[in-house]
Amino acid sequence: MKVFITGAAGYIGSHLANRLSQLGHLVTAYDDLSNGHLESLKPEIRFFKGSALDESNLSIAFQSQQHDAVIHLAGKISPRDSVLQPAEYYATNVGGLLNILKVMRLAGCHKFIFASSSSVYGQQSKATLSEIDPVAPSNPYAQSKLMSEKIIQDTAEKQKINFKILRYFNVAGAADDLTNGQRNFKPLHIVHLAARNALKKINSLSVLGGHLPTPDGTCIRDFIHVEDLVDIHLNCLDDLFRTERSEILNCGSGIGTSVLNVLQTMEQIHGLKLNYEVLEAHPSDPVSLIADIGLLIRKFPKLRMNRSGILNICESALNWETALCRFNSLVQKTQIKNMKIDDKFQSI
Repeated sequence: MKVFITGAAGYIGSHLANRLSQLGHLVTAYDDLSNGHLESLKPEIRFFKGSALDESNLSIAFQSQQHDAVIHLAGKISPRDSVLQPAEYYATNVGGLLNILKVMRLAGCHKFIFASSSSVYGQQSKATLSEIDPVAPSNPYAQSKLMSEKIIQDTAEKQKINFKILRYFNVAGAADDLTNGQRNFKPLHIVHLAARNALKKINSLSVLGGHLPTPDGTCIRDFIHVEDLVDIHLNCLDDLFRTERSEILNCGSGIGTSVLNVLQTMEQIHGLKLNYEVLEAHPSDPVSLIADIGLLIRKFPKLRMNRSGILNICESALNWETALCRFNSLVQKTQIKNMKIDDKFQSI
């Protein structure tokens, strides 16, 4: 299978691209490297640098071969930043999608997976959220994802597209063999921030909550391991070609974990106290977001998300950050010795 992945050098995209390549599929990786890292990708993967907003460049990359499917991961992802830059978020997330759909139409490609977000649910009172529950996005990022979902649904019949819209919950962890993980200098995810705090890469953390109506007063979230999320994508790709069924699916573990419990779990693994403070949550931050994954499990009964317990996720993230520390130390020694090092190491 020939698969075109946007945002392929990013955290989730690189794990997915590498696994597809390992399984023998031909992957075309497309990324502007604003948040992606080329060293995350296996060397045999074909890479094109570019933005989804650059229609001309996107078209050249897409027409480099006849692709069987597209997985669209590229976009801006910070809910808080989106409040400060709403126009930029709509332009990037919605505009980029429109360009992807256009090049697919011109090339006659009809299989599509879109990375959406659990943030489309907004503030809810239910314990778990299913795909048929109401949506109430509370920031421009979430709204841009919901708008994109609607565009895909409205376009699908006309373009004869079979799609899977995947609503990601909180993705964390690293590759099983520790060859890849979260490389961003400023990750947004509490698990990766906690791992970096444990290793003294960052001095302190701010935890939102304190007085929320939860057992410990902090937000409750659903955490899924990045490699389990990759497994879901692989199942969805297979299903698109086997059944041609279009649908929306939650991508979580179905287990709620408080933010404070994440920090306590990291302390348990590392054996040292983390440095953090608890701040009041923003009114727009959902108190609890837990996936109802009943549809996902019924759809793929052989799916086993064995990595997605919070203990395993935290351990995976900490092991990755530890491996990066050792790697960076080796690079530093090499720089001192040789006073020259390949540019590919500079962004780690």
